[in-house]
Amino acid sequence: YGAIVAHGELNSVAAAIAGLRTSDACEAPWIFTPYCYLDFGRTWPVAHSTRRQVRCETMTANGAVYLDAVLRNVDWDAWRDCWGAAFDVAFGNELQRSAAGQRWLAATASVQTTVDAEAAIWTQHGIDRFDTQWQNYKRIGVMNSYAITNAYGISYPLALMELNGAYRRNSQTTYKMYWSLANDLMAVGRNTSGIGGCSLVRSSAEYAFANTTLAAVMIANGTLPSPLPNTLTLVSNYVGPFGVVDMIYVSVPPLVADVTQQILNLVRLGLGHESSAAQALYSSISIASACIAVPRIWLKPNYKSYGGSPLCAELTSPKALSGGFSNMLAYDLACIPSSPVVSRAIQSIDSLIVSAVLAGLNTSSNFAAVCASDPTNLAACVAYLTKATRFIDLYMPGVRDVPAAAAHAHVQALCVEFLLFTKVNASRPMDLIHTNVLDPIDSDFYFFGWLYLYDWVLGRREVVSFQGDAGALNLLTDYQLPLAQQVQDSEITTNLVRYCRAGVQYVTAMMLLVALLVLYYIVLSRGQFEGFNMFKLDRVGGIVWVGRPLLFLRSTTALCLLSTAGLELKFSGYVSYFALAPAPWYKVVLAAWEMSWLVAVVDDIFLVITQEYAAYYANINTIIVCSVAAIWTALEPVPATVAVDKKCSVTAVDMQILCTSSVIAIGQMSRFGGLLIVICTCHIISYHVAKWYVGAKPLSPAASLLLSTGARYHFKHVHRIVHGVYYLDRASAALTGLLTYRCGRTFYVLDIKLWRIFVVTQSSSSRESSGWDPVNMGASIPLTD
Repeated sequence: YGAIVAHGELNSVAAAIAGLRTSDACEAPWIFTPYCYLDFGRTWPVAHSTRRQVRCETMTANGAVYLDAVLRNVDWDAWRDCWGAAFDVAFGNELQRSAAGQRWLAATASVQTTVDAEAAIWTQHGIDRFDTQWQNYKRIGVMNSYAITNAYGISYPLALMELNGAYRRNSQTTYKMYWSLANDLMAVGRNTSGIGGCSLVRSSAEYAFANTTLAAVMIANGTLPSPLPNTLTLVSNYVGPFGVVDMIYVSVPPLVADVTQQILNLVRLGLGHESSAAQALYSSISIASACIAVPRIWLKPNYKSYGGSPLCAELTSPKALSGGFSNMLAYDLACIPSSPVVSRAIQSIDSLIVSAVLAGLNTSSNFAAVCASDPTNLAACVAYLTKATRFIDLYMPGVRDVPAAAAHAHVQALCVEFLLFTKVNASRPMDLIHTNVLDPIDSDFYFFGWLYLYDWVLGRREVVSFQGDAGALNLLTDYQLPLAQQVQDSEITTNLVRYCRAGVQYVTAMMLLVALLVLYYIVLSRGQFEGFNMFKLDRVGGIVWVGRPLLFLRSTTALCLLSTAGLELKFSGYVSYFALAPAPWYKVVLAAWEMSWLVAVVDDIFLVITQEYAAYYANINTIIVCSVAAIWTALEPVPATVAVDKKCSVTAVDMQILCTSSVIAIGQMSRFGGLLIVICTCHIISYHVAKWYVGAKPLSPAASLLLSTGARYHFKHVHRIVHGVYYLDRASAALTGLLTYRCGRTFYVLDIKLWRIFVVTQSSSSRESSGWDPVNMGASIPLTD
């Protein structure tokens, strides 16, 4: 996947410059590109053969063939520390012999351009991309993630792929084609290499390859075996000498990728959630367990396979080609002659349908002729093609508008090939034969050809063009298993949820404790209490005993629930899919009522303004707010949205890529904010209506400093004042944070708001002249402050 992104999305000039500037200068020579020129002006050619230097004239738009592109954008001091001595031998000493070379070195060492300015310089020299070549001595890493956004507007990244770039030099097989600038520099720095002390500049009198070749150097140090195996000899004869072979990564043409995506979209459209017949037919398409299809032009002669990779020696024992391709070119093929790897065309229902469309199959096609290329699965092949074409005919009418023929012709013209090492007969030497995957001579193989190419489009195979001094081969690689990784539990951010849940549980426990405490005082007072005050458990008891911050926390969890979409994974019996699942009405009502805690907090904050008016509208305001929230949520549930917008950047050129692929919004911050606006708006309107309705502000008879503000303005105070002293029943006192213990006529009061203890004595004269029931009088605390 890293190679797909690097060669497709991140080979632009700007992306390359930004990536080079964040890359480690010491790793720069391992960026895999056989250089053509030292400088953008092409003053100093550096290709390792005359014919390759001629080929370089067709690559001048690729910034990767200029060493100048790298040196201008890496840390020059770090580069000199790591490779300075070798660079001087290979290039620097030769450059110092001319004024132009000296100027170039000085300018390169002091580049301080911005990315845009640097890109402009590249463009002035006709450079429009920076595309490295294919290799297998290192793996390009990718860190790809998506984000989930909640109702608070906070996004949490989750990994789609986590693969660090890594070297695998001990298992590489591509050095024989070209082994990177790093090995060139090490070779000219060693006297035993055969080119020690020589220059890599072609115009130098000390040019390293004036009288030798890189292949000879590779044989001398063991990179190439001597004598060459038969297969490598054939490759050298057909493509050209080793050491100067370009391995061009061939990206999927945009037309082909677009057509494939269109076909897959039509498949999904045909499988609509309500189309059970289409789902049943789709699910009944059975794939072959092991598809080993081979072009019939190779099956009929009954060729024996000695392998299919230009990087490996021949197999010690040939395999019948009817059993499938053996040792196809692959990124991670180990090249063990005695242990061949059989290649298969990996099937899925989608791949069968896409391949059938691109191959031009329909219900009247000759399936027996098509399936003859996979003789081990002949009956199964006819069965799945019959059903696949029927599905296309019945449920994909839009496929007629897809430019499948144009995509087919485009890929056919690319001449993507299979390679085979074989002996035409036992008496003849080994031969190298190759054929177009979509060979017009073998049109019955088009379906299986596209089955192989489908994996290329999806990134599970690659196409590499081997271009040498003698010829070229465009080869399709073997299937690479997709990276499978377990979801990391540590990535799922649950800390906030745990804190919120703990806060909600704490509030619930505290309010239950307060309710039990009030009930205790009701029993202790033999039912002598002000019943109206008990309805202020939230506005008075909650504020005093729990506090505004925790009540706010509890209410925001309710707001979050009301502002979050419900998603369910459903299964129709044939296909799985996500569907919006609105919360049941009773959960909506419950969550909406939980907003009353925030209403109470807002009310308490604004009591300094609303004062006595608050008692007239508080309850109605709460009902209105909760009702509006419930109705809004029920009529217009929050939708879940997915924004697929992959953005990648290079953190180390030819080594590491960082991507973000999509954002899934399960929460809606606008709904969260809207509910907050509803609370504030309703509070303001309710206050002004109450003020208009009541008229002149009434004065609260309770002025004790021991009462909380909520108790002063929300409690019922009628008939509670005797001889100018306010008497508060013990249950209401508990709500407002006054815990009492009675001993005779004396009350010991603990005020939890102040953490102070007060002693209050009830006078006998007040009890005798109040006109109250002695029991009721005795159950009340005189607030004499």
